[in-house]
Amino acid sequence: YKEYNEFLEKMKYIVKSKTGREDFKEYSVLGNHDLYYNGWENFKDHIFPYCSAYHFSDGTFSYYFLDSANGTLGQKQRNEIEDKFSMDLKPKIILTHCPFYFPTTNASNMIFKMQDTAERNWILTLFAKNNVRQIFAGHVHDPHHYDYGKFSENALGAFKKSYWYLVTVNKNLNAVTLIEN
Repeated sequence: YKEYNEFLEKMKYIVKSKTGREDFKEYSVLGNHDLYYNGWENFKDHIFPYCSAYHFSDGTFSYYFLDSANGTLGQKQRNEIEDKFSMDLKPKIILTHCPFYFPTTNASNMIFKMQDTAERNWILTLFAKNNVRQIFAGHVHDPHHYDYGKFSENALGAFKKSYWYLVTVNKNLNAVTLIEN
């Protein structure tokens, strides 16, 4: 976790050199490997914002960070999301660990998406009805993109080489851009 925070400091430098901006802020999403070997305790003690699920608004967009590290959202989190969405009319960006969709060519690829079909269908329907614009997910080894019509999902691969991604939001154009290394 110390090395991860050191990496984030290096990222601030890279972002400044690529964008000229110094107001870079990083937000983290809990992943399945963060749960192993007392990882959750370390994550919540050392990784900002020190919790597994949260949201905030910048006045134009709302950002929802969901805890799907164990392959599900769970009823409590689903209820919280539904309540928050009912009071939030802003366009939304969702960040989560497990993708909601992953093209499966064989049975082993099933582990790379949310496992509960009913939960997955419920949340995607909720997203479609509540102005979600973009989903960013991790967990996969190879990146992929899926268009749901009203919004799209980018699963950001990070296994075969050292990947990092930068998401920028242009509030004037209501545009979300993904920059990868």
